[in-house]
Amino acid sequence: LRLVAERVFGQPAVLRFDFSITKPPGSPTEVPWHQDRAYHPDDDVTERLHMWIPLQDTNATMGCMEYLAGSHRGGRVDHRLASDDHRYALMITEPPDGQTVQCETGRGDVILHTSLTWHRTGPNRSSHDRAMWALEFERASGGRGGSLTTERLRRSFDVVGYRASSLRR
Repeated sequence: LRLVAERVFGQPAVLRFDFSITKPPGSPTEVPWHQDRAYHPDDDVTERLHMWIPLQDTNATMGCMEYLAGSHRGGRVDHRLASDDHRYALMITEPPDGQTVQCETGRGDVILHTSLTWHRTGPNRSSHDRAMWALEFERASGGRGGSLTTERLRRSFDVVGYRASSLRR
């Protein structure tokens, strides 16, 4: 995945961080429209590449990724806290204006977006867990960058193994 990021940037890239999220069956939780760049307002790195990897086939019923077409060209916009219950979640203060695109994906597909792309996920209205793994890369010249350690890989694949076994029940 680092090599993919390097092809996109046209220069060496480093992994900044990764994380995984699971939405249980019937979860009403939505991730509202946001730009990942809003989570780093004082950071001087202007561009990052985000990779969203579903750990099972994911359709609209499960809360697949949705994008606002062309939004990455508009720069950073204002955000606010999504709710008092989720102090970590930000949302764009204005409604999306333009064509939205739902990205129904297969297990292990990789969706790329920049840190300025407007995106969201809906609730999981299915009877299955919806799990994903996200990675964020930046240009190696951009500063910090983490590393994809064996432990981080193990944790991520533990999620995959759990999800695969839970879907067989």
